[in-house]
Amino acid sequence: MPDPSSYMLILAGIGLHVGYQFLLMASYDAGDLTQIYPLARGSAPFIVALVSVALLGVSLQPVGLGAIALIGKRDAVTTRDDRLEDGEGPPEAAPGLVFAEA
Repeated sequence: MPDPSSYMLILAGIGLHVGYQFLLMASYDAGDLTQIYPLARGSAPFIVALVSVALLGVSLQPVGLGAIALIGKRDAVTTRDDRLEDGEGPPEAAPGLVFAEA
C-alpha cells in the first residue's frame, strides 16, 4: 500500500499542472502569442527548479543554475518590447506575461 504522502504529492502535482494550464490559457487570451509562447515555454525549467529547491530540498549544481540563467536571459531578450523604451507604456501583452510567469 503506497504511503498517504505519495497521494498528497500526486494531488499537489495535478493541482499545479491544472493551475498552470488555466493561467497559460488566460495569458494567450490577454497577450501577444509571439511574446507569451516563448516565455511560457522557458518558464518551465525555472518553475521546476524553484519547486525542487524550495519544497523537495534538491540542491542544484552550478551547471544547472547556469542553464536556468541562460534560459531566463533568452526569455528576456525574446519577449523584449521596444515600446517600453520609447515611453509608450506597457504593451498590451503585459497582463499575459504576468499570467505566464505565475
